[in-house]
Amino acid sequence: MARYLTVDLPEVFAIEVPSRNTESGWIPYWQYLRREWLQQQPDGSYVSGSIGGGSPVYLRVRRVLPGGVVEHVDGQGEVFRYRIKPLTDAEIQGSEVDLGPGF
Repeated sequence: MARYLTVDLPEVFAIEVPSRNTESGWIPYWQYLRREWLQQQPDGSYVSGSIGGGSPVYLRVRRVLPGGVVEHVDGQGEVFRYRIKPLTDAEIQGSEVDLGPGF
């Protein structure tokens, strides 16, 4: 049995974190991600290669909540809440990130 949960990731999405400003709700953490960039590992975690020359993305889901919210556990065991937000065509078209063929 995998240690982490499988999540139905949208084709193109953002990962958001809670905003400290309650009016905003959520703010982008990783703005433009493609499902195919994240490979699920045998333990259930998702890992990407370097994106845009930066660090890889790690997603270790221990709990799925309503509204696309997941609880992620970092490498030190600390729990964070992220929201997985599908991006609209307008958001994708406004991106300066090379999302590859078809975008």
